[in-house]
Amino acid sequence: MSNGSKARRATFIIISPLKALQRDQKHRFQKMGVSAIDVNGETWSPKLRQDFKNNKYQAILIGPEMCLQHEGFRELLKSPDFSNDLVSIVVDKAHCISQWGGDFRVAYSSLGDVHSYVPTNIPILATSATLAPAALKEVQHKLQMDPINTFFLNLGNDWPNITPSVIKMRNSSDYAALLPLIGQDIQTGPNLPKTIIFTNSIQKTLEIHRFLGEHLPPTCGPYLDIFHALRSTASKREALKYFRKGKTRVLIATEAAGMPNSA
Repeated sequence: MSNGSKARRATFIIISPLKALQRDQKHRFQKMGVSAIDVNGETWSPKLRQDFKNNKYQAILIGPEMCLQHEGFRELLKSPDFSNDLVSIVVDKAHCISQWGGDFRVAYSSLGDVHSYVPTNIPILATSATLAPAALKEVQHKLQMDPINTFFLNLGNDWPNITPSVIKMRNSSDYAALLPLIGQDIQTGPNLPKTIIFTNSIQKTLEIHRFLGEHLPPTCGPYLDIFHALRSTASKREALKYFRKGKTRVLIATEAAGMPNSA
């Protein structure tokens, strides 16, 4: 006999390092028909909290700081109305626990604390495409994973669309070494191969952008762009959108672009 109530849907939390990535993943889930929301200081509100309790969203994209340090979200995690629907917590880009978990982003070192806010039967999934053995051990320790009850899956890094190559540079400012990778014979911007050039500093992104603009045909200039933390949220969002759509062919970026990109 049915009481007419609507069955509640399973909810899962995905902890992601960057707002740009959270927003990108939200849109991807929505395109797949999965209700999703990115949760941060800009989107949090009493109404959103109530939406969670009403089981409005299946996928919740959130940063480690918001998950652990925001009082409202911590209280939500402890709420039976919410935790009864929660089926898993996913730590995406889990290598950040090792790379960023020191003084840079302390919350990453404390992610294991999430166990104390949710029922003990909620599994934690840590995912990464770049998790070396030493970093893997650190992730297991920081997330308080019991080795006996942990399943490890390694799919390797043999991607059919990626070919490793090494080109020797005379020094860190030998930007001419980049030209063969991009294509010295390219005459028009749309023909540039879709490329991301990662650098270690914002200054390098500017220098490389200027170098390529001077050494590639003038028609290529509008198809070059930079991405770094000092750009506004709106401009970073636009930069990634243009790169994904192919309007930007070469993106010179700091590590900040490495995680949102899967275009």
